[in-house]
Amino acid sequence: MRRKLGSLQSDREGEPTRSITAKLDGSLKAYGGNTDGVVWGASLQLAGRTGRHLGFFAATGDYSHLDGETQVRRSFAHARYNYELSEGLWWELFGQLESNKFIAVRLRELVGTGPRLQLFDADELQAFFGTAYMLEHTELASDVTPPDRPALVHRSSNYLTFSWLVDERVSLVSTTYYQPRFDEPSDYRLFSQLSADFGVTTVLKAGMSLMLRYDSLPPGGVESTDWSVVNTLGLEL
Repeated sequence: MRRKLGSLQSDREGEPTRSITAKLDGSLKAYGGNTDGVVWGASLQLAGRTGRHLGFFAATGDYSHLDGETQVRRSFAHARYNYELSEGLWWELFGQLESNKFIAVRLRELVGTGPRLQLFDADELQAFFGTAYMLEHTELASDVTPPDRPALVHRSSNYLTFSWLVDERVSLVSTTYYQPRFDEPSDYRLFSQLSADFGVTTVLKAGMSLMLRYDSLPPGGVESTDWSVVNTLGLEL
């Protein structure tokens, strides 16, 4: 493996540089004036490889304490297992849980499986494509009008990832998902994330992520497009 230092996410998309890697990040925002309080978040990522087996786990949570009230705004957990069939070709299994008050999702559960292909590996730049069958169940908040879709749907989940090790301390990862329903292709979701990790020391990392989400059929009162920018500081072990 040519790279000496990269983000944990880029390790997941390629091959972990160590048998087990862990990363813990934290973020904090303070508000004053019309709203008083703080919003803080934390994330944990684990990646490991042994032989042909590759595993990845990520969990995040965003909490707020505004005007004297503490709430969980968003929580997310994702687990993924890869088995290397041959050089540059893997088979994936994955599962995910999500709760997100910003888009009126009380609980979303999904599982899926499919192949992942390495498109190229040139110097410090890598690209991967994955496609999978995905079973998704969504429970919405009780105070929104549900869209014209069943709670249980079958989707095609497709993604394209680029990973670039700029130098020994800076890495960039871009991942875009396209997830249409098999029975209703006009009902689809897009999710794109661009992340930059900066190595302050061999252990201390700073990062920034830009995330964009689009739902062609959102619940009533929820906008189709949702975006966020997150700055983090964390440890990688």
